[in-house]
Amino acid sequence: MVDQHLIVVGLAVGLAYLYAFVGGFTDAANAIATFVGMRVLSPRAAVALAGVFNLCGGLTGTAVALTIGTGLVDPSALSLVAVIAALMGAMTWSLFTYFFGIPVSETHGLIGGLVGAAVATAGLDVVQYQGLTKVLVAIIISPSVGFVGGSASLLLIYWTFRRSRPGRVKPWFRHLQRVSAAYMAFSHGRNDAQKPMGILAMALALYVGGKALHVPLWVVVSCAAVAKHDCLPHGCAWLWWA
Repeated sequence: MVDQHLIVVGLAVGLAYLYAFVGGFTDAANAIATFVGMRVLSPRAAVALAGVFNLCGGLTGTAVALTIGTGLVDPSALSLVAVIAALMGAMTWSLFTYFFGIPVSETHGLIGGLVGAAVATAGLDVVQYQGLTKVLVAIIISPSVGFVGGSASLLLIYWTFRRSRPGRVKPWFRHLQRVSAAYMAFSHGRNDAQKPMGILAMALALYVGGKALHVPLWVVVSCAAVAKHDCLPHGCAWLWWA
């Protein structure tokens, strides 16, 4: 007879990998969409670039994974069923917004699903408000910093090259756009690939009964690889149209 706990952890692990893939429907194309639209990169080259640098970013650390796994709710009060519910809630929201073309944050969707499942399982006492507060503050700070930084960068570029002829600087800007696309893809992998790492490590810890959450190397590599392939849904569409 098959162990029911093994079936449940298998479902949690499978959903964690599926969540990494689903994330590409809303996030993976962000790094390269504008550069393809401006014909700086061909669709094939853009998909290849995004895949490589997403993978590299996912292999560079586990800080975000540990925050997801231990910094928001007390993992000892959770169950594998709660982990599955959190993933299902996050993916349902992601696919719903994808269908209607609404840009959303995969991170905050997962955090909401995780905290909601934890509260439903063990009550409000399970929430670690210090870690959750940091996330909520980041919701406000992140777009604000991006707005100010983007505006300041654009003004600096305009001022620096105000007397330059467009024909002379255009090749340089094309190269710099490739660099910025690679950097954004790397940043996406460094952040987003770690979310399923944290959930997967949490599921494994709950299954074996461990108190300390650890992200094994095989979890890092496999989640980074799956997150790298989350650019394929958009990539395949671009390749079909190219």
